[in-house]
Amino acid sequence: MNSTLEQRGNVVTMRVDGISSGDTIPLMLSSDWHFDSVKCDRNLLTRHLTRANQDGAVVLVAGDVFDAMQGRFDPRKSYTNLREEYKVADYYDAIADDAAVFLSQFNRCKFILAMGNHETAVLKNASTHLINTTAKELRHRGIEAFNAGYYGWLHILSKDEHGKGRAKQRIYWHHGHGGNAPVTRGVISTNRQAVFLRNADIVLNGHNHQQYHVTIKEYGLTIRGQEYTSVVHYLRTPGYKMSGLENGDEMGYDIEKHPEPLPRGSAFVDLRYGTNGQDFDVDVLMKVE
Repeated sequence: MNSTLEQRGNVVTMRVDGISSGDTIPLMLSSDWHFDSVKCDRNLLTRHLTRANQDGAVVLVAGDVFDAMQGRFDPRKSYTNLREEYKVADYYDAIADDAAVFLSQFNRCKFILAMGNHETAVLKNASTHLINTTAKELRHRGIEAFNAGYYGWLHILSKDEHGKGRAKQRIYWHHGHGGNAPVTRGVISTNRQAVFLRNADIVLNGHNHQQYHVTIKEYGLTIRGQEYTSVVHYLRTPGYKMSGLENGDEMGYDIEKHPEPLPRGSAFVDLRYGTNGQDFDVDVLMKVE
């Protein structure tokens, strides 16, 4: 079994050839790394990426790869929250280069790095595209990497050893919007997304640093007049940034806005090719601490 990825607009297509019964396509679905923050749990992130690298997984990050709040324009900036290695004039270049160096050690992974509100703020105010810069540097280092938008699709198409089209999987992501939803944790978004999204098998959300895995079963009729049911997995991943309370903050943006302890981690998804030649069995493991 071998695979290739290609990008066209907001759609990244993964073509898998030579798939056989029992083969697995591994994915690490995540968001909100805030890699450059002093509060990023890099030890946990490294452990999870090491697992993804061992599996040769596709790593999809649905926005906020970066924190990027220490630039001159940002009212949230705090010198005490700036890592020593980033106390340089070319701050944005430094965090993008450092992220590329860090990710290049996981050279069996294929990365899809998407925009989040932290990256769009930098693009708007400083005319710097952190995601584009990082993905480009990874490609220079021989790592397969794509820079993607605030939302998009990962479309997985498979063929068997005879070249016959087989199972497919459609993963939609959106970084997210609004506050951190301390009561509902953003689960209400699943009902809203179920209204307008069509043909998604997995829906990935981020942004509010909460975590859930909700399944909604759909019922319909095929073009051949056959009844069918399908399961859509709605995921929200919390990312790797510690809250202000966990970090021991006495003041500042995080302790004022998001003081409560929050989960950290990602979703590991195995798409296991079934025996009927038409479907993937979807196994979702939320690795959260």
